[in-house]
Amino acid sequence: MIIKILYIHYQRFERDGSHVHTREFEAAFRSLCEAKGTGFTVVAPPLVSTAPTSPGLLGRLRRRLARYYLREIKTLLVQLWRAMKERRMLARERPDIVLTRFNGESLSILWACRWLSIPVVIEINAPDRVELSKHYRLLPGLTSLFTNHHALNLADGAFAVSDQLARPLRQQDRTGKPIMTIPNGVDIERFRPDRSGTEVRGNYGIAEDRIVIGFVGSFAPWHGLDMLVSAFSEVLRRNPRTHLLLVGQASVEWQTLLDRIRAPELSPHITASGFVPSEQIPSYLAAMDIAVLPNSAHYCSPLKLFEYLAMARPTVAVATAPVAAILKDGEEGLLFRQGDVEGLTHALLRLSADKALRTKLGATARRRMEQDYTWRQNAERVYTLLEQAYRWAQSHRG
Repeated sequence: MIIKILYIHYQRFERDGSHVHTREFEAAFRSLCEAKGTGFTVVAPPLVSTAPTSPGLLGRLRRRLARYYLREIKTLLVQLWRAMKERRMLARERPDIVLTRFNGESLSILWACRWLSIPVVIEINAPDRVELSKHYRLLPGLTSLFTNHHALNLADGAFAVSDQLARPLRQQDRTGKPIMTIPNGVDIERFRPDRSGTEVRGNYGIAEDRIVIGFVGSFAPWHGLDMLVSAFSEVLRRNPRTHLLLVGQASVEWQTLLDRIRAPELSPHITASGFVPSEQIPSYLAAMDIAVLPNSAHYCSPLKLFEYLAMARPTVAVATAPVAAILKDGEEGLLFRQGDVEGLTHALLRLSADKALRTKLGATARRRMEQDYTWRQNAERVYTLLEQAYRWAQSHRG
């Protein structure tokens, strides 16, 4: 029987999307544990509210030297040092089971749990970091240590945010450990369709009769904002009543895009808000008539998708497998093939011209979130997995 659960993660930056995930999950899981009478403790680093800064001269020198076989050696030493500290922490806390986010390097808590024979479950949010080989010279013997498969070998169970991540783990496991797919969730009390976006529109001078097409998230290269701007340019040409609202912090890598949206023919019709604190995001979504997910990694379960749908925003989204598993095309939103600018443009034109369809899709999407994808339901699925992993550990590890 599980008496106490310890949740450990290493998310530090408030502006990182993973912070939203850990914060929302923690709140929902704590409430669930209180209802069950289960102890729940969170161990995490202090939160940094500012954006990560560019490294100085010394930092750039360290990064350059790390390319020459030093990165993994340093990571291994840091993990060993941290495992010693975490072993002492576990001895004090004495949890029955540990839940942790595995980020490709966080082996320390897995080692500490094994040393003390404490069952541990890992959460997987990304595939193995194969892109490191493009920037660093890696030692083959150490590289395998930092894979999802090795982390699963050390753990007693696992879950991932999509089948694309969970399926390889199931195929590699030969022990019968519990491995589940548990997509992200949303706070349906905070993301409500009845919220008003009038103030946000007023702050940016967006007229109430404009049909606002919106995006929320970081301006990461894989988010497809350049494709969205291209599609919007055509939509604007055919429907001058449309407006594009981009919510998120743009880095210097996006200077070309920023210059593009400042062009005279586009700038009056595009608003880039910059960084917005997460607690204000519902008001920005309320200011939108159509929400867009222009691109996503093939394995991602994007938080913004759940937030769009919970707000009853009719959503146009890229048809990756995890997205298509959440959003039914033609019922809760419209999907388009990845990289298909014409498909994205067509979907935006269709929704911008049909208010009744926007209302229908949004209402259906909201009901789906209420029924299947609240953070409470996410927490319940994780709790069930922890119980299964605890039983597996008792029978297989003694």
